[in-house]
Amino acid sequence: MFSLIIPVHNRADFLPRLFRSLDAQCLQPDETILVDNASQDGSPELCRAYAEKRNAKGGNVRVLQQAEPGACATRNMGLQAAREEYVFFFDSDDEISADFLKDVKARIENAPQQPKMICAPAKLCFADGKTRQRAYRPTNRAADQIITAMLCTQSMVINRAWLMECGGWDEELPRWNDWELGVRLLLHRPQVAWLESKAYHRIHQHPKSITGNAFSADQHHLLKVISKVGKMIDECQLTETEKQECRNALAGKQLLLSAQLYRENDKQAAEVHRQQALFRIASPLRRTAFSFLQKASACGLPGVWRLYAALM
Repeated sequence: MFSLIIPVHNRADFLPRLFRSLDAQCLQPDETILVDNASQDGSPELCRAYAEKRNAKGGNVRVLQQAEPGACATRNMGLQAAREEYVFFFDSDDEISADFLKDVKARIENAPQQPKMICAPAKLCFADGKTRQRAYRPTNRAADQIITAMLCTQSMVINRAWLMECGGWDEELPRWNDWELGVRLLLHRPQVAWLESKAYHRIHQHPKSITGNAFSADQHHLLKVISKVGKMIDECQLTETEKQECRNALAGKQLLLSAQLYRENDKQAAEVHRQQALFRIASPLRRTAFSFLQKASACGLPGVWRLYAALM
């Protein structure tokens, strides 16, 4: 039923922790595919040793090599190699919850219709020991994904054949690629089953994590993914009212980015994003409100995304 796909790039320091969490699974995936992406730190050797250990005990772990740089190309290689009905992508520096696949299987079996996606909230873990649940709204609305990024890599189990029909992972996007994928999939109006009882996994935030990079360093990549999502909204099959709601959500998302860039003292990039975001909003009153919220966010007001969500 499940193919677990894990890209690996220079994660030798984190792989033992990941492997312990894989060994602790209540329900083992039918296959685990570790795809090494040109690591130079001993990660390939660790992956092969883990595969040999698990396979000797009746497991099904494969190790592939991907020379093309990038997590999305690496995930797509795993997707092409996968054989099971559902695929689950996980990151090599995190820890998977022991009961996750067991709960997903139960949710599939109890669903009135065969779901294309099974989604769950995820938990972020910080270096100071604090944790918090990622923003999560169990709805099928693409606008909610746009403003909250509720569907991250570790929160989606996806029908393999359908994901391939939808184009897989966008290899042109080095950042926010799971956000874009979540938006793209929800724009197809899939049947989605939700797990809501708790936040799963331990998603570690650390200096080597790409999410630890300043937005100003990657703002050209972020501008590209925002533009792609804007084009997808224009070309999708939603009603015009739904499209405008998505545009409003995208404006809010880009204004949050603008505020972050302002706090990082990249004021020129912040203004580019602010102007582009406000252009997406048709209502003058909403445009004024969103602009005010951008200034509040730039000054450090927390939780502004909730206000944007309320005004979509």
